[in-house]
Amino acid sequence: MDHARQRKLIIFGVLVTSMIGLLIGTRFVPSKSRFQDTPIGTGLSFGKNNNATISMDSRKYNANQKFMVIKFTVKSDGSHPIDPKYVSFKAVTLEGQDTKYQVLPLANSQYILLLSNLSKG
Repeated sequence: MDHARQRKLIIFGVLVTSMIGLLIGTRFVPSKSRFQDTPIGTGLSFGKNNNATISMDSRKYNANQKFMVIKFTVKSDGSHPIDPKYVSFKAVTLEGQDTKYQVLPLANSQYILLLSNLSKG
């Protein structure tokens, strides 16, 4: 084999190896979320005429057991409390995980959302 052909094969091999390395590297680098985090304790309006607010009070994640506990508080701007039967939650994951959730209503318009089988993402 002449030197020109060897040089072409070496350059081609280096380029292909670099591309494969970059492609594999993108799978292991943490990705930035497309959604802004809402600071804990910040109320978000919902309902007709935005007359109610919901705020996340705390969230804890256990990576070993793939389990998350989130505490919410729901408040009404009016004098009437919000009836728990009209409050519903829907948990959705970005990567289509088989996550199960359970909502536990507490006193004082507080709710606990339990997410199980939630992979770190």
